Amino acid sequence: ALADDTGYGLLRGSVEYRINVASAGNYRLAYRVATFAVSTDARIELTVGGQTVVTSAHTDGSWNTIVESKLLALPAGEHTVRLSVPERGGGWYLNWFSLQRA
Repeated sequence: ALADDTGYGLLRGSVEYRINVASAGNYRLAYRVATFAVSTDARIELTVGGQTVVTSAHTDGSWNTIVESKLLALPAGEHTVRLSVPERGGGWYLNWFSLQRA
């Protein structure tokens, strides 16, 4: 799981991934994420292709799959995906994220 060395998930900072979008289109974002039950303000900020989506990541202490309702329009080609912690939005553990063509 993606986390920092605090023992409380990812509290601050960001991580980047390089992806290759095979065909242009709208993509649905999903996360497999966990938080401590007290981390009620946890949020994940994803930026790709000039678009930013902030998703609530509160899971009440268990692993959940969270599907974002907003679709991302992505052109074909290589992109950098940045996952980051918005101000006061940390405390999540990330198992995986996906972008699936809608």
